Amino acid sequence: MQNKILLSIFIFLVGTTVHAQIKKGAVLLGGGIEFSTQDTKSSGPQNGTSSGINFSPAFGKAIKENEIIGADLTFSYSKNESNNTYSQKTSSYGIGFFIRKYKELGKGFYLFGQTRAGVSYNKVQNRDQQTPTTSYVSKGYGMQVTIYPGLAYAVSKKLQLEAGLSNLAYIQFNHMQTAYDLNTYPSLTTNNFSLGSSLSNLAGLTVGFRVLLN
Repeated sequence: MQNKILLSIFIFLVGTTVHAQIKKGAVLLGGGIEFSTQDTKSSGPQNGTSSGINFSPAFGKAIKENEIIGADLTFSYSKNESNNTYSQKTSSYGIGFFIRKYKELGKGFYLFGQTRAGVSYNKVQNRDQQTPTTSYVSKGYGMQVTIYPGLAYAVSKKLQLEAGLSNLAYIQFNHMQTAYDLNTYPSLTTNNFSLGSSLSNLAGLTVGFRVLLN
């Protein structure tokens, strides 16, 4: 719903002309927040609830005209429960650094390209009262490099709306260690390396805003 509202505002303002060059020394503030919840009820055994929140504030500064370097923080948490016997909690904390370059198209529009490198701490806690031998905790870290292109529109000299593909291309590495609560299985260490793109679907499509303080 939040993305649909922001996208509607973006389309509505297409006809407005605003010239807002991003000058050296300008400060960029932005980020995003997302909350979701779902409740599933049925006459069978498939009752359950799920909820989640994602929060990612960002700060940057223009080192020269239309070029910004900055940092962001990321936090996400989700919880899934089923029939009061099974639950899974997933949390992640991270920090990233980025370089973003803008190319002015005229009439307030910009193309931008952003490269970001980040690290995160990740934890998954799985609890199953019916089968306690399968309950476990996984902890680890991840590293990721992403390319994020998009289109920005200057509503005013201090406000920009933007849309882009946050994971047009990415390389990531994840390291996780899993330990079972009752030591019924040996602990596991998992290393995963992957690279990919969001071109095959719209999962990486994001809509948001940025505030510029000159």
